Amino acid sequence: MPRPRVLVVDPDPQSCDLLAFSLGRAGVSTLTACDAVAGIDLFKSGHPDLVVLGLDIGTPAGLEVLQTVCRHSQTQVIVLGNLRREEDVIRGLDLGADDYLIKPFSFPELLARIRARLRRAAMQPTTDPLSISPALLQAGDLTLDSMRSWVTYAGRPVRLTPTEFRVLEYLLAHAGTVVSTRTLMESVWSRKQAVGSDVVRVTMHRLQHKLNQAGARTLVGAVHGVGFVVRAEPD
Repeated sequence: MPRPRVLVVDPDPQSCDLLAFSLGRAGVSTLTACDAVAGIDLFKSGHPDLVVLGLDIGTPAGLEVLQTVCRHSQTQVIVLGNLRREEDVIRGLDLGADDYLIKPFSFPELLARIRARLRRAAMQPTTDPLSISPALLQAGDLTLDSMRSWVTYAGRPVRLTPTEFRVLEYLLAHAGTVVSTRTLMESVWSRKQAVGSDVVRVTMHRLQHKLNQAGARTLVGAVHGVGFVVRAEPD
């Protein structure tokens, strides 16, 4: 069985070498890059199973790598860095990162998260609730095409971030059911503990704002203290 392959992108060569050595001892093949350009090239040519991104997502280089990975694949991304401001953490997750660790971190914790991410990626084709739902999900005049990754309302496109798309997809797949904040956190972000409910709150605020602008003002509702629900719009 082939060993999983992880791409490590970090501006510190010593960090790259140390992670590559430690991951290798743990049975993980690695590719390493010390800048955004090399990281993107290796991502496109090396087809890694997961990316560990040590470039600060607040920088243009970090954003470029994260957006490239999330735009062109479903590859899992773990962000490393000095993301001490909550808004930076939320931004990274909102752009499509799957997990994050604040430096300094322990290697066993990183390895545990890498293994958990790889297991989740391997399970998605058969056990992810979204993978067995119809390619087209509809509620009123809103249509979500999970194969093409686009959303329309009354025939007009609604532009969403990858995270907003996944949240809406999950809610549509469970239309009519109140989905708790905790369930969204576990199902979309795969985290039982926090960056917390604030991540869901901010993402839902942005999603609802975009749906409101498109005309779907009552489609996604909040149930105070519980969660969110997709409901049929009134005629």
